[in-house]
Amino acid sequence: MNLEIDQDWFLEGAFPAVVLGAEPGPQWCQAYAPLAEQGVGIAYGDLTETTLRKEVSLSFLEPVIEIVPRLSVVTIDRVLDVEVLERASALTNLVLQCNGPLRVDLSRLPLLREYQGRVTAGTASVLANPHLERLELTGRTPKKLPAIAAPLTTYRQIGGTPELPEFLHPERLTEVERAGSRTFDLTILRQFEQLQRFRLERCPDVTNVREIDSLRHLDSIVLQNCTTSESWANFTPPRHGYLTGLRPPLPKEFAARLHQLGWATDTA
Repeated sequence: MNLEIDQDWFLEGAFPAVVLGAEPGPQWCQAYAPLAEQGVGIAYGDLTETTLRKEVSLSFLEPVIEIVPRLSVVTIDRVLDVEVLERASALTNLVLQCNGPLRVDLSRLPLLREYQGRVTAGTASVLANPHLERLELTGRTPKKLPAIAAPLTTYRQIGGTPELPEFLHPERLTEVERAGSRTFDLTILRQFEQLQRFRLERCPDVTNVREIDSLRHLDSIVLQNCTTSESWANFTPPRHGYLTGLRPPLPKEFAARLHQLGWATDTA
């Protein structure tokens, strides 16, 4: 049995994955086992509306769950038999983009390094996993998220509540991205003592722009489609930057200075 492999399914590191649009036939386990040893993961479902399935079962993973290195599950509604994931002892990367209710304990997966997807009351256990290094939350989240126990290096959040969660090891974070927040106070970044890269998108109320100067290790900043009542010139530019769609527009002298530094802006 031949399995289709996408070489760039997982964005972080462009890891290969076997792409499954439906429950595979009975011979797939034998075909997949040697691929798992090579680091090939499993991608179940798709991101296009035409192929999203309203209900899926993960029971087909039972024979291979202990050897799967990376797993992506993308559906539009319910995921059944999700508890099979609790035995994913080899799993390092997990994408779980599901709108329906889930309840699974992800805190004890010993090799999990990256999680992408929604966090609900039923999946918030992933925030207690002490091995996580990269975390990307999408969509609505509970108003009060549990503290993140792992010493993350990368945190991304798209949509959800305006507030960032509590980090038990904020000093370890080197990259923070936030998109779709109604408001963002840059003062919150002070806790990230080693922050090197920061990205903020689609925020209509940015405050305390001057706080960027407190980030001693900041090397790169991206601000896109954001608005502030202050001046965007109230910070010292780091080495790299990308500023577009800002309101009010960048002051001309400040924009010219940024261009001399090699920054990309939409202000001539």
